[in-house]
Amino acid sequence: DGVGEIRNELKKLGLLENTIIYFQSDNGPSRESRNWLDGTEDYFYGGTAGVFSGHKFSLFEGGIRIPAILSWYGRTNGSVENAPHISTDIFPTILELCGGNPDEYELDGMSLVPMVKGEGSAEHEYLFWEMEGQTAARKGKYKLVLNGQLVEGEEQRAEIFLSDLESDPGEKFNLADELPELCNEMKEKADDVLKAAQEDGVKVYILTKYGDQMYPVIKNYDTLGDGVVSLYKQSFEGATTSKITETLSDDYIAERMNAGFGKYISADKKVDGS
Repeated sequence: DGVGEIRNELKKLGLLENTIIYFQSDNGPSRESRNWLDGTEDYFYGGTAGVFSGHKFSLFEGGIRIPAILSWYGRTNGSVENAPHISTDIFPTILELCGGNPDEYELDGMSLVPMVKGEGSAEHEYLFWEMEGQTAARKGKYKLVLNGQLVEGEEQRAEIFLSDLESDPGEKFNLADELPELCNEMKEKADDVLKAAQEDGVKVYILTKYGDQMYPVIKNYDTLGDGVVSLYKQSFEGATTSKITETLSDDYIAERMNAGFGKYISADKKVDGS
């Protein structure tokens, strides 16, 4: 209903034809009791993954296969796309739709503009996921899950689990012993991607204002995970949207640095390492 109200307001203001609307779920159904509004701590009360195995926090299909809708009034045709894509595809897609060139940037995703315009659908050669010790890779119809869990906090289902999603969308049968060469290829790819991500760390950019200039605040993390959450908590607790648009005082900058915000702005008002 909320999305519908926003869409109606865009139409009333004459902005609907100049607005791209994208909507997706963030993961499969959750077992978390905090989701329920009636005080009932029933872990499966809020949804089902249907034929798929797993749920939120799992890298089996029940945890990561989600629906998505992209609409640009007057520009997109009503259609259903079943090829697998990933949320990192959305930024390059919207960038290109707005006149930018994704090829000018180092991006993880790929533009879906051909699909949006009904001109065909490009597919990833590989897709990768990582979640709390679990790793997954998809190549065409095959999906590999390493150290996969169906239920968070419980024993892994298998160290290596390979499935054919066309014939077995529920990931019931492990083909690791039947297709060892494919299994090893996908495992090596997944290990390489995870290793590269851990070596590169996670770089987060936040624009903030100092005087009359905008500067990027840069923070690197050696590993994926809680560090990014910590940074976001620091940034939004200490630098709200209104504060970011204001001139930041020297005391505020010192406060942020003492809070572990990382390299901020040097004495000559330039970002360290810029």
